Amino acid sequence: MKIKIMGLMLMFILTTGLVLANPNINVEKAQQQPIPAQPGDTVEVWVSIQNTGDETRDFTIRAKDSFPFTLINERDRERTINVIGRHQDYVLRYVLKIDSDAPEGINNFVVEYETGTQRGVVTKNIAVEVRTTEAIATIGNVVLEPEEITPGEEGKLTLSIRNIGGSNLRDFTIGLDLDKQLGPQDMIINDPPFFPVGSGTEKSINRIRPGQTTEFVFDLQAYPNADTTVYKIPVYMSYFDDNGNRHEKNDLIALKVNTGYELDVRVDSSELTKNSPSGDVTFIVVNYGLSDLKLMNLEITENDDFVVRSASNKVFLGSLESDDFDTTRFRVRALAEDEVNFPVTLTFRDSMNNEFTEEFIVTHRLAEGKTNGNTFIIILVLLVAGIGYWYYRRKKKQRLLDEE
Repeated sequence: MKIKIMGLMLMFILTTGLVLANPNINVEKAQQQPIPAQPGDTVEVWVSIQNTGDETRDFTIRAKDSFPFTLINERDRERTINVIGRHQDYVLRYVLKIDSDAPEGINNFVVEYETGTQRGVVTKNIAVEVRTTEAIATIGNVVLEPEEITPGEEGKLTLSIRNIGGSNLRDFTIGLDLDKQLGPQDMIINDPPFFPVGSGTEKSINRIRPGQTTEFVFDLQAYPNADTTVYKIPVYMSYFDDNGNRHEKNDLIALKVNTGYELDVRVDSSELTKNSPSGDVTFIVVNYGLSDLKLMNLEITENDDFVVRSASNKVFLGSLESDDFDTTRFRVRALAEDEVNFPVTLTFRDSMNNEFTEEFIVTHRLAEGKTNGNTFIIILVLLVAGIGYWYYRRKKKQRLLDEE
C-alpha cells in the first residue's frame, strides 16, 4: 500500500514538473499610435508578451527590419526578460520609421523570440495599419521670367507643384489651357494671348512623393497684338493615389502682359526772349508707347536758370493714352541769358497700376528779342503819319489861299 501511494506521489511530482516546464507565450500587438500611420512618418508600436503557461526563463525577443518598417532606436533591437512567471504580461514599445513608399493597408512588423526552456525561434508578424490621408496637389510658387511679358516676346513660366497629402501622386500630369473661353451667347470671358514655344502645354512625371515639390517649366510667347492687362490661365492636373483612385483638379494662375511706355517732354511754345525774359512756357508730353498711362503729374524744379512765377510748379495731367499727348503751361522768368534748362519730373501709373517716376532735362534756347524791330516799325509808322499829316495841312492851306 505504501509503495502504491509513493508511486502516485512520484507521478504527481513528475506531472507537475512537466507542466512547469511548459510555458505558453503569446506575442501580440497591444496598440499603435497613430492610427492609421502615414507613409514617410514614424509609428509607435506596443507589443504585448503574455505567458498563459508556466514560468519561463531567459526570454529573448528581436525586432527585424522588414519593409516598410525600420527600427529607429538600435538599443531596442534585442531585449531579454530573465523570468516571465505564470500568467504574467510584459509590454514593449518600439518606434518605427515607415518608408514613404509603404503600401496602404496592413503591413507587418516582424519580431523573433525564443526562451531558455523552449527550443527553436518563433517568428511573429505584428500587424500595423498604414493609410494615407488624401492625395493633394497644390500650386506653390508661380514664377514668370520676365515678370511681365511684352507683346511678341517670350517668357518662361515655372510652376511649383507640392504634394501636401499623405499619398504619392502617381502618373501626375499638369497642363495649361490656352484656348479661348466662351460664356453665355458665345461671349468671350477669357482669351489668353499666349502660345507654347519649343514644347506643348502639358507636362507629366511618374510620381511626386508626400511633401515633395516638383517644378514644371513652360516656354510661352505672347501674341504681338496682345493687350496690356492681367490674363487668367486655367491649369488642370490629374493623378492617381496609392490606391489607384484617379484625381482631377483645376486651378487658375495670373500672367501679365505689359507693353511698357515711352515718353518725351519738350517745349511746345515760349514767350521768353533774351530781351523779354518773363512769360509763359508751354510743355508738351508725348506717349509714344503702346501702354496707356494714368494719374500723371508734371513738376518743374527751379534752378539757377529760371524761377517759377505761376501759383504752383506742379500740374495734374491725368490720363495719357498710347500715341497721345498733353500740354501744360507755366509762367516763368529766365535768369540765364542764352539757354534755360528745365528739370521736369513725371510721376504716373501704367495700366497694371505700377507706379513710375521719370525725370527729364528740357533745354530751351532763348530767341533774339524783337523789341528793336518793333520800335523801328513804330517810328516808321509815326514818321509816315507825320508826313501825311504835314502834306494834308499844306494842301488844305493852299486850297484856302486859292479860294481867296
